[in-house]
Amino acid sequence: MTERYYSEIEAFGVARILGTSALKMLAESHCVEKQRCDLVAHLEQESSEETFANAGANISRVKMTEEELRRKLFPAAMLFQSSMEAKLKLAADTDPDLHLAIMGERYFSPRWLAALVHVNQTADEFEKYADVLYREIRNPVVHLYDDRRADQNLEKINKVSFEAVYTGVRYGWWAYMRLLFGLGMSNADLAGSWVAICRGAGLPCDLFPESEPPARA
Repeated sequence: MTERYYSEIEAFGVARILGTSALKMLAESHCVEKQRCDLVAHLEQESSEETFANAGANISRVKMTEEELRRKLFPAAMLFQSSMEAKLKLAADTDPDLHLAIMGERYFSPRWLAALVHVNQTADEFEKYADVLYREIRNPVVHLYDDRRADQNLEKINKVSFEAVYTGVRYGWWAYMRLLFGLGMSNADLAGSWVAICRGAGLPCDLFPESEPPARA
């Protein structure tokens, strides 16, 4: 059997694959979420007699759809978090001053906060990302079997929703753009950059509307 070899991939390529894969999974999650919402709406209109007649089939369909949704949401969150870690490392590798600014911090959130302070950018979006996706989704999933917090982690996992992952990813993307602004590596505005990456992933860019932050605040 002939051994198959793959061409080497650079660190940037890995970060790009992580980020684009997260968005692809999020786009797939959106399709499943729409199915779930339709099923729930139908179920809410169903009479007790209809539920008895179909032996609870629609309830089972909702549960199956919820499981399929989680199969996509959890990887989307994990992949995007990995891309956030990779992006900061890549930025620090290309900017010695940034590297020095974050080298004293051991953990993810303090490193990102130190980086944004160093490049004179607001950390508002990153702090929302950390609150919504990193602490409430990534950490509970990764540390589910930590005996000290197992029940608390499972409770948080059961609250994971499409809206939470979508919103968390959006905040994370905006935080990344802030870093690029500060390093002089991008002139794009936050809203426009989000529209562009959503278009590439086949993901709606205008879900859960909220006021867009100013591009250079």
